[in-house]
Amino acid sequence: MSKRILVIGGTSQIGQALVKRLTDRGDKVVFNGRNQDVGASLGKETGASFFQCDYENTGAAEHIVGQSVSILNGLDGLVLAGGALHVARASETTDEAWDSVLRANLFGPFLIARAAMWELSKDSGGAIVTVASGVAQRAEVELAAYSVAKRAVHWMTSMLAIEGAPKGVAAYTVNPGDLSGGMQTVINQPQARDLGAPFIPPAGRLTEAEDVALSIQFLLDSGPALTGATLTIDGGLRSALRASKVHQP
Repeated sequence: MSKRILVIGGTSQIGQALVKRLTDRGDKVVFNGRNQDVGASLGKETGASFFQCDYENTGAAEHIVGQSVSILNGLDGLVLAGGALHVARASETTDEAWDSVLRANLFGPFLIARAAMWELSKDSGGAIVTVASGVAQRAEVELAAYSVAKRAVHWMTSMLAIEGAPKGVAAYTVNPGDLSGGMQTVINQPQARDLGAPFIPPAGRLTEAEDVALSIQFLLDSGPALTGATLTIDGGLRSALRASKVHQP
């Protein structure tokens, strides 16, 4: 049976891979994103409905969810894959950058989830999957605000899982490792900095967007027993980390 899914951040690497995967299996999908050209092309390719709307703006969450429910005639799943990176240490992070990172990675997703909760609880229930990051599990000094925001996403998922369970709404988090193509949206940073080549995990390759999309699809299809779960997709990198190998600033 096909599902009705809203994907926030559908023009990102992960978002694009997910929209393609869901529509290929027959799901009805609405997605938003910052890139109008990518969104229009992806919508034409997949048959998914795209509209450009910044989910961080005041009142945007209710508008996005309302429009999506109208198009899909209901809602079975929500994927929060939007976000933005900021490369800076805590001491270098300006007030404006801090606010921007939290709006993109935490406040905006929360507002969408809050607006969608009631719609997801109708019919036979639904699921919320939020894309966090490996840095939610291992703080990176050069990604200070981003690490904090993504860690907070874990607690947000826990709260959504607790509140949503009696309503039939499950909530999950996925932690992608370093993507082979990098992250597309970067907030202005104080200075250019080379973070160096990412570590190659035991699996022998970096994480692909398709790996994350497959994991999100799995969670969207999972039953309520898994609610609150976190799934890490990094090829075993976190399992292989050793304290003696951690870079000290």
